[in-house]
Amino acid sequence: MDDATQQLVSLLSEAGQLEYRAVIHYSRYAQEIEDPELARDLREIGQMEVRHSHQLMGIIIALGGLPEWELPPPPWFASVEDIIRSSLEGEQRALQQYDRCLEVATDPELRERLERIKRDEHCHIERLTQLLENLTGKQAPADGAA
Repeated sequence: MDDATQQLVSLLSEAGQLEYRAVIHYSRYAQEIEDPELARDLREIGQMEVRHSHQLMGIIIALGGLPEWELPPPPWFASVEDIIRSSLEGEQRALQQYDRCLEVATDPELRERLERIKRDEHCHIERLTQLLENLTGKQAPADGAA
């Protein structure tokens, strides 16, 4: 594997780590939250993260690498608002990671796949921002940062 491919595999593995962590966290949070609509929203986002992690795993393997993901224990939060804020921060980190991947990826088909995942992450950020606004009664900053 050449250096550029190795760099891309490394970046994709980092993105996969974020996605894999999100799968577990969203599932756990959805079980803890008493609001059925909010729990449903988190489960739906988590299901999209499952697809993303599977897509990334396939890309990494196709490039000749092996996904190397570890799962740290999920943080414990005192409130639903903290869960949403943490989830929003995770989505923002994932979005930044996909930008790094796109800086290195040259294959047009791979770039399109990454752009689709990135669009999903934007949707997750928008939805989580909306959920946070509903919980707090105030508008989140325009960039989605909480």
